[in-house]
Amino acid sequence: MSVGERRYPWGFMSFMVAVAGIGIGLYVGLHEPRPSLTLEIESETDVLDVRRGLEELSITFRGQDISETGENLRIIVVRLSNDGQVDITENLYDQRLPFGILASGASLIEARILASNSEYLSENLSPEIVSEGFLRLEKVILERGKYVVLELVARHPTGSPPTLRFEGKIAGIDSVAVLPASRERETVSLSDEAFRGGLFVQVLRAVTYFILTLFLGALVAGLVVVGRKIAQAQARKARQRRFQHLSEMLHTEPWASVLMHLFVEGGRDAVDLLAKMVLETTSLPQGRSGRPTEVDTFSLGLAVRDAALRARGARFLGVTGQVEHAVCELFHQGVIDLNTDSDLIWREEFEKDVKILSAWVRGVLP
Repeated sequence: MSVGERRYPWGFMSFMVAVAGIGIGLYVGLHEPRPSLTLEIESETDVLDVRRGLEELSITFRGQDISETGENLRIIVVRLSNDGQVDITENLYDQRLPFGILASGASLIEARILASNSEYLSENLSPEIVSEGFLRLEKVILERGKYVVLELVARHPTGSPPTLRFEGKIAGIDSVAVLPASRERETVSLSDEAFRGGLFVQVLRAVTYFILTLFLGALVAGLVVVGRKIAQAQARKARQRRFQHLSEMLHTEPWASVLMHLFVEGGRDAVDLLAKMVLETTSLPQGRSGRPTEVDTFSLGLAVRDAALRARGARFLGVTGQVEHAVCELFHQGVIDLNTDSDLIWREEFEKDVKILSAWVRGVLP
């Protein structure tokens, strides 16, 4: 595994993108969108209700008072809308069958368009009463989300209101739903929507959801890692700029660059851990014979980790790597020596610089 792959999980994320693409492709390829047409009754108003309580008001139709004939006039406002997933084109209609609205138990007197969100529908639907109870509509293109509102005036026997149903056949639609005004439009619950379809669709949906969940999880994890790396890089640049102001207070010795690198990479925690090792007694670990082990990178690393554990600060455990690198570099520069008890001895000038740096990162010095 390369360094780039250890830092950023590009290989895993690429695999998840490929798997998610295959799952989405299968779902889109096998999931066939279907058309849908709905006739919703928005309101029904009896004309006789208007004259109720006004005895001198009479409503006549073709010279006759309709109340005397035992009939009523009803104004029905309906909305015809394409609420499906595809456009309804002219080739989807069965050209052998009439297409329109049938009012059972009534005679349609008048029909007109009240509103529409399509100028094309307003101009081309052309509602026409061709028989007593049938309103013929042109077999026009009904695009997704488009609707038209119609006002119908129906004459019917009092006490026997008309019922509406849709006539005609459109490919892919078993029947046109007619939603009465007396009940709220039915809504599909979330559970019904999520589990709609046959066994194959359910399996495919479950696999797709699982793949998408893995993909989103990997994407979020990748973004978190990348964001953290960017934040760390910005913090290192900020610490490097801050250190430039401090450099004039330190000795111009080779260890100055070691201290700067330690602060830039590990921040205050790394500086505090090194200060504890310098200001407190730090010894090399002893072997089985009771004698100190040879001074090398491994033994110096053990001394750093032992100092972090003795400090009892969990924050130090995350910067031991940076401090180990700095201590090894300082040993090679001759900054560190050993006494007869295998304690680390630091050069006096270096101790002063570490004290200055520690006070500065803690805000004691400006």
